[in-house]
Amino acid sequence: MRHLLSAMSAIALTFGMGMLQAATVDPDSLKRMRDAVNEEGEVRVMITLRHQKLEKLSQEQKNDNLKKDANAIRALKAELGIAAFTEGSWESESGQIGMYIKAAGISILQNSQNALAFTIDPTDKSRITAMDLDGSLTALRKVLRTRSEVDAEIILDTQSAKYQLLQDGSTRITNVGEVIIEANSLIEKIRENLQKSGHSESTLILDNALPIKITTSINKKKLLLLQNHPDVRGIWPIGYQDPRTTYWSAGASDIAEKEGQVEVSISLRGGLLFSPDLNWNSRGGKNQAMANREAMTKILADANIKMPQSDPVGDSIGSFQMILTKDQLSRLRAKNDPRILELRENRPLGVSQLQRSMPTINMPVAWASGNKGSGVAIAVLDDGIRKTHEMFLFNGTTKVVGEDCFGSNSGGFKSICPNKDLFGDSPAGTPNAGEPNSDLIGCQLIDQQRCGHGTLMASVAAGRASPNVASGILQGVAPDAQLISINIFSYDRINNKKTYYLNDLEKGLSSVLLRAGGTTPSSPAALVVNLSIGTVASYPSDCDANVSIAIRNLIRQLSRLLKYSPASEPVQRL
Repeated sequence: MRHLLSAMSAIALTFGMGMLQAATVDPDSLKRMRDAVNEEGEVRVMITLRHQKLEKLSQEQKNDNLKKDANAIRALKAELGIAAFTEGSWESESGQIGMYIKAAGISILQNSQNALAFTIDPTDKSRITAMDLDGSLTALRKVLRTRSEVDAEIILDTQSAKYQLLQDGSTRITNVGEVIIEANSLIEKIRENLQKSGHSESTLILDNALPIKITTSINKKKLLLLQNHPDVRGIWPIGYQDPRTTYWSAGASDIAEKEGQVEVSISLRGGLLFSPDLNWNSRGGKNQAMANREAMTKILADANIKMPQSDPVGDSIGSFQMILTKDQLSRLRAKNDPRILELRENRPLGVSQLQRSMPTINMPVAWASGNKGSGVAIAVLDDGIRKTHEMFLFNGTTKVVGEDCFGSNSGGFKSICPNKDLFGDSPAGTPNAGEPNSDLIGCQLIDQQRCGHGTLMASVAAGRASPNVASGILQGVAPDAQLISINIFSYDRINNKKTYYLNDLEKGLSSVLLRAGGTTPSSPAALVVNLSIGTVASYPSDCDANVSIAIRNLIRQLSRLLKYSPASEPVQRL
């Protein structure tokens, strides 16, 4: 299946006057590039070689573009010379390439006539396969700032490994013989790529007792290659230890003390092999889920707590949601099992939000070229979609083809999910689960959209022009796309407020992953996720540290699973 991340998310549209003009660059992006080079010594940039047209191209036209791109790439690489690295580069059919460059490379690109534009690569983080959740990759980069070479351990991206997460933090492989066979195959692939890049002297030593790990010497060029290698899951200096301490939310204890119980989300460390990039439905993802679930079962049993029902997505990222009594939380906290990385209470996060209106994006031209979103499903995580709205009906049938509802009953807020369970969620397959709040009078007091923000977002994304709406002059970006409504909002009817909760956002993202990773005929050919929601709090910089580990891991897995279709991303240069 082919999956796409949010439309146009990493595409830079540039409008130069011709190839005689130097490549353009946004001043803010230029500053970020220079800052990155000053800190790391290099930065990965995305370079646009030519204008991308909307109309569908014949195979002959595609082949002609590829030939022109190949010539342009050769000229650009020759121009950059030693100011660019060959390791970690990528190319696409859309006339874009990515590569690591040094400080001199930035100046060369600013004056280059071999490119239309360049920017700091917005796809950089999602292309790096080596995990840095524990700061291990960052630690290796830091060492290489002052040393030309360092001994490192590499964790292989094995799919066959079945393993256990032990209480002392170590990982035990239970099918060593099978894993050794796969590991040797992966090592040969890595060695071939190293030799192609001129690193023929590389020695890769497999740890036969823990055959997911190899040791080798690493320099800057080898790091740029290996951190992007599909068969590498982690790289760190030999002997590196996870410095993260367990986060026990004080808010969870406060709520349990006050109300006698608290709904929480618990995230595990996951061990040496952990990666949120693994598709939950893959062999490796299922093995990871099995290891996480076994560890969590033992942790809870040790505190005399019953294990919650299995969730394939949550299990795969090591995230478990449950309601704990005051005594259960106290026992779990007292055990302080080091395999637990985070325990957070379910809490309200924010409100529906559209920060800015769409600019004029020339959609009539795209529609005339046949680009209307056919075969695409757009999952809208918001306050529900009114599926009988005129813009969502075609011959009496709604384009809302899937729906879920996740709500919370906490802090004065109540779930509006139909047939809700103990957590406030609708069981899978509940009819009308994705409908918005039906209390129209109460909704008038809550916001200007009257609990219709999700319907608004869905109409912007995929509404079809109807003579019964604004005389038929309004239409969404992808009128032929289908919609999936995932309602994650809860309501305080007394104070006329609405909000979405942490656990409900997590469940909503999990439900998208279940659909994206599915293999049934009803699974969409392409999937886009819309999150037009915001937080009450504001952050002056990167807010990753303020987001739960589970949410970060879910977004990471979604970005890997949905980001590029094979047609737009055919070439990965190592």
